Amino acid sequence: MELSINWYDCEAALLNLSMKLNEKKGGIEYKGGVAQVKREHLDRLKLNSKYRGRIDYERCRLPDNEHHGNILFLNKEPSEKRVNLLHRMLCNQLAINAEILKPD
Repeated sequence: MELSINWYDCEAALLNLSMKLNEKKGGIEYKGGVAQVKREHLDRLKLNSKYRGRIDYERCRLPDNEHHGNILFLNKEPSEKRVNLLHRMLCNQLAINAEILKPD
């Protein structure tokens, strides 16, 4: 499972995302805004013994977005029930440490 992200390398990355936020394609693309999570927090989750080997991230540039990437939720458990619980715990940790940027 993966979650698409934009790497905030520079102001241009935020500008690119802001333009998508404000684009009119029958409405704003990200109506609720976007969540900003610091990379340091992702690194702490990767090193946490509970989540080690279960979360990673990558840079995956697209033709129209050089800042695109993914947060990867890795399945290392034989039990699907345990995988779902760990994924929910990881998502909760990301949400707790996120800052929401809303469109103007």
